[in-house]
Amino acid sequence: MEPPKVVVIIPAFNEQNSIGDVVENVKKCASPLVIDDASNDETALRAKRAGAEVISLNENCGYSSALNHGFKFCLEQEVDFVITCDADGQHPTEKISFFIKCLKDGNDVVLGVRSEIPRFMEKIFAHYTYRRFKISDPLCGMKGYTLKILEEYGGIDKLGSFGAEVAIYSSIKRFKKIEIPIITKKRNGYSKVGSSISANFKIFISLIKVYYFFK
Repeated sequence: MEPPKVVVIIPAFNEQNSIGDVVENVKKCASPLVIDDASNDETALRAKRAGAEVISLNENCGYSSALNHGFKFCLEQEVDFVITCDADGQHPTEKISFFIKCLKDGNDVVLGVRSEIPRFMEKIFAHYTYRRFKISDPLCGMKGYTLKILEEYGGIDKLGSFGAEVAIYSSIKRFKKIEIPIITKKRNGYSKVGSSISANFKIFISLIKVYYFFK
């Protein structure tokens, strides 16, 4: 029996300082796919040198669009499992093998739960999703999916929710899911979501979209 085909989608915008190490670690147990979101540094070049498949977007489309470009690639390649991971070095890539194990064990969604949720609006978002859907950290960028659930939902992020919606969908439709605690590392560089005020506002808008879509 062949092992499952696993692709790790890594959205990246100006992450030349960290992308090489992230790719090197990911490819120990899965196929890294870097979605270069029109970076103006050497992100794409360094990702390729490290051994990743790279899709370079012509214009900066944002995190949600990058995830969906990755999803389309995975559909074409007929992979079994899809994992998402940030490019800034914060996520513990050594946990990817455990995410894969959880998916092989029959879970449709594997959700990373960070040891600390940094932003105020992220905490509000998490409070809402835990009370309603029993999802502790919807905005953690480290998640795992079967291709089956992504196909049924029709993507990873259709609303611009920073990747939260498939987890919510899985809860509503009673797919099997599991939460995995992860310890995030110090970010390499600055947050691409924006300043504290800008980031919190974007997350607030995402929460409103999710609330009305899944109402």
